[in-house]
Amino acid sequence: MKRVSGLIGKDISYSLSPAMHNRALEKLGIDAVYLLFDLERENLNDFLKVMIDVEALGFNVTIPYKETVVDLIDCVDRDVIGARALNTIVLVNDRWCGYNTDIYGIKKSFENINYDLKNKVVGIFGAGGVAKAAIYLFLKEGASVWVMGRNLEKIRDLSKLYGVETIAWSEKLPYFDVLVNATPLGKNSVGMPPFPKNYDISGKVFFDMVYVPQYTPFLTEAKKFGAFVISGIDMLLYQGVKSFELIFKVSPPIEDMRDELLKRIRTS
Repeated sequence: MKRVSGLIGKDISYSLSPAMHNRALEKLGIDAVYLLFDLERENLNDFLKVMIDVEALGFNVTIPYKETVVDLIDCVDRDVIGARALNTIVLVNDRWCGYNTDIYGIKKSFENINYDLKNKVVGIFGAGGVAKAAIYLFLKEGASVWVMGRNLEKIRDLSKLYGVETIAWSEKLPYFDVLVNATPLGKNSVGMPPFPKNYDISGKVFFDMVYVPQYTPFLTEAKKFGAFVISGIDMLLYQGVKSFELIFKVSPPIEDMRDELLKRIRTS
């Protein structure tokens, strides 16, 4: 019987994680399957208990449960404490332990373009679980951070948690070296966050965590004016690589995973 793993979230039929992980499982000959589990919030706790009984291996966790699941499991690592959110849980001795591999995915995305975040000014659109992971990493790497969000209460909470500057969605964007979209805006080419039209953005870095399309309106516009752009595909891939290692205890075939993602994006 195949061991179970997968992605926990809500309204996640769009996710490319099953394609990426199942390609790696098949390549390595691992007798396991990676599935989507679209769950209501009130069913999360019971689901986790049932998955212990069936000896599931582990799960990725996505919107809107990256923060919720932290309070439902037994142990978390240091990055989860710092980010106040997780995206991976692994069954260890009948207990769920939580990790945040989004942090690794974001870090690798910048390492791939040899970009040093130290002393840089980073602006982030968004106030959810992945935004918290980004803030935590950027501060750790020595950057200063400001956050913009439509929910003023949420961004004020971020200010209290991390000591970062916050601005309202309608305000003019302050100075930045790096601009990050950590919202769903831009998914399927619909909309984008506020764009810095009055700045010379040549040489700045624009990073969009949305990965369909590979180059969102946000990135396409930035590239037009000479900015460096980072697609969300890099983050998706590398957070998946680290999650795979945690769940299946083996290094995955990275290029196979990348090929599968790009193939799915081209046909989506």
